Amino acid sequence: VLLAGGAAFAGLMGSPWFHQPIFHLLGATVSHEGVDLPLLVSSWLLAGVGIWLAWTVGVKHRRFLPAPLRPLGSRLYRLAANKYYVDEFYARVLINPFLAASRGLSRFDLRVIDGAVDLAGRLGWSIGQWKERFDRAVVDRLVNGLARMVRGLGASLRWLQTGIIQQYLLVVVVAVVVFSAIMRR
Repeated sequence: VLLAGGAAFAGLMGSPWFHQPIFHLLGATVSHEGVDLPLLVSSWLLAGVGIWLAWTVGVKHRRFLPAPLRPLGSRLYRLAANKYYVDEFYARVLINPFLAASRGLSRFDLRVIDGAVDLAGRLGWSIGQWKERFDRAVVDRLVNGLARMVRGLGASLRWLQTGIIQQYLLVVVVAVVVFSAIMRR
């Protein structure tokens, strides 16, 4: 729709409907006196020869092409058959450089980026292994050693917990007497 609108607008630019209201406001810039007949006839003849040549080369497969034009016709036919080598030009100028760049970026990704990621993974794994060894050798021994020490202390002091209140009262009285003696000095 946009293309059709643009084409219609471009076609109307040279028509009197568009020319009168718009170019009247702008003023005349270039004027012409009339139609240049030799130019008109030569362009029509050239277009006719082109149409005839295209029909002869494309439709009649060069059978009716005169001998002097036969090499030209075969070259033109080859040029048209190969679509003016636009695909080859496009491949050489755009596709091949982008393919080469993407292959280079792929190699960079495989060798540098993936290598860095693998190195970071191995480094993280190594740090994890070292941390596990440190945890078992140092932290676990400290925690378990402290627990064994508390358990041993509790076992050695278990005889004090008899459950007989009179003994507890005796310990309190002795502690108060000892504390008082220490405080007097």
